[in-house]
Amino acid sequence: MRKIIFCLCLVFLMVLPACASKKLFEAKWINIDKNGNIIKNIDAYSIKKEHSDLRKIVSDEELKMGFENSDGSIRIEPIFDLDWRIEYFDDDYLSVAIDKKWGVIDRRGNWVVYPISDIPLVFKNDMAVIKEKGKYGAVSMDGYVSVKPDFDIIEDFSEDLAAACKDGACGFIDKSGDWHIEPKFPSLVCLYKSGRKFERKPDCNFVSKFDGGMAPVLYENINDTNGSEGYYKSGYINTDGKVILDGFWNDIGQFSEGLAPVQYHENKWGYINRSGRFVIPAIYEKAEPFDNHYAKVVVYEKNLKSEKK
Repeated sequence: MRKIIFCLCLVFLMVLPACASKKLFEAKWINIDKNGNIIKNIDAYSIKKEHSDLRKIVSDEELKMGFENSDGSIRIEPIFDLDWRIEYFDDDYLSVAIDKKWGVIDRRGNWVVYPISDIPLVFKNDMAVIKEKGKYGAVSMDGYVSVKPDFDIIEDFSEDLAAACKDGACGFIDKSGDWHIEPKFPSLVCLYKSGRKFERKPDCNFVSKFDGGMAPVLYENINDTNGSEGYYKSGYINTDGKVILDGFWNDIGQFSEGLAPVQYHENKWGYINRSGRFVIPAIYEKAEPFDNHYAKVVVYEKNLKSEKK
């Protein structure tokens, strides 16, 4: 019995330093510039603009929200469903809900888009995706539902097109809801199939949208080592739907500010340019698209390149 206890203690003492050493290299989020240099004093959510003069107020009785001016006078009466994520009316328009139906108001509280959607509305390229009874459509800035809610999923509009999936395949639609690129792709980035329906992967921030005439897609179903289907190549298409850039990548994200995150050797992430050449090496555990000249990545401290104050 003593020998067993001694052996267990010995194993514990051998494992403990390894665990302590591993802890020294825990993954962490950092910000980098387009040269891969670490930018130290940047807010985790990039550059924030100053808050507007309209601040949220909450009615004590019904827990409804509205907005007040900087002097405390009420600008927009508290009649909307309370949303704890909102503190200020920062833009020209804001998506709010009444009885769990979302619409859009202006800074005077007037409806721009009446409450019609089961999800908040975010305008991109003058269009916002809506959801009704489990199906997706889109509405324009004037409140007109130009894309009827008939799709399994629709991504944000960009360069007048949006990725969309229906009946088990994906393509790109225009602002009228017509197919601009026929649904010939098996899936999109950050999506997975649940039967013939599509669901978004949790904690995935990539979108199959056009930037500079290029959009990331999954295509050409290939077999795995056991001969079963379910693996796809990833690459970038032009607005004609033709694959113009591909490589031996495990996963890809959308282009932004001329660079795109791609997962490569040993499942590490780096950034390529529009020619497919790595301009920031694949050394990161995770990577997000560039925004305001910066990108968020996950690294182990031993992989840090340099610090820039």
